[in-house]
Amino acid sequence: MSARQLLIVLGLVWAITGTIEPHLPNAGEPLNAMGVVQGIATTVLLFAWCRAHARAHAIRPATGAALLVGIFAPIGVPYYAFRGFGLRGGARLIAFAIVGFVALMAVYFLCFTVSARFIG
Repeated sequence: MSARQLLIVLGLVWAITGTIEPHLPNAGEPLNAMGVVQGIATTVLLFAWCRAHARAHAIRPATGAALLVGIFAPIGVPYYAFRGFGLRGGARLIAFAIVGFVALMAVYFLCFTVSARFIG
């Protein structure tokens, strides 16, 4: 899959989680069953995204960058971005990552709210 397709799948995972979670026990708590599934899926997709993004830009990511992006994105994304794209390109990639994270949160909360209010 391409890096863009992986980000679309990531958005779908967060939308599906937001839609299903209000109807499960312990809704909204971070360590409920749906939150754990979402976390694992996000980890796998971010790892795959890092590798696909590096491949698309014909760079070799820094050692362990893909794993660090998947496991702990707040450290892994800047590490990958600055090591692979320099100061200007890295800052741009981090800005896109922040916007993307805010968008994922918005999709999740929108789906959560709509699902809780209108379904079931």
